[in-house]
Amino acid sequence: MNVKIEVKTFVADKLEGESVLENFICLYCYGVAVDAVRCDRCETVYCKACLPEDALDSSKFKKETYYEKPFECFAKCGSRKVVPLGKIELAILNSLRFQCQHIDDGCEAELCYADYKNHLMTDCIMAPKPDEKK
Repeated sequence: MNVKIEVKTFVADKLEGESVLENFICLYCYGVAVDAVRCDRCETVYCKACLPEDALDSSKFKKETYYEKPFECFAKCGSRKVVPLGKIELAILNSLRFQCQHIDDGCEAELCYADYKNHLMTDCIMAPKPDEKK
């Protein structure tokens, strides 16, 4: 008995890189997330640097006043934990090309994710000047 299996690849005609890229926009700074992490509950994406230290490690939360609270997802899902992007998410992000988030300020760079962080820190017209870097 011979069984023939036909494999077809599905490619969405209407799926564009820009619509996929929207899933990797940091909810805090509205740029493509640098060193991206996501909420473990609602999967909202953030730049690692946009989050308080206790979002990445809850043991670092130090309550100094009565009103201070530990990190909670900005999307209001109630989660207090972020996790790194998964392999598939990173593969998708690495496959996209996009314009610098400072296009409105005059930066016309089009780049891939692998070059993005370096661009923002050194090549972008909005990059910190040597005396501004931490």
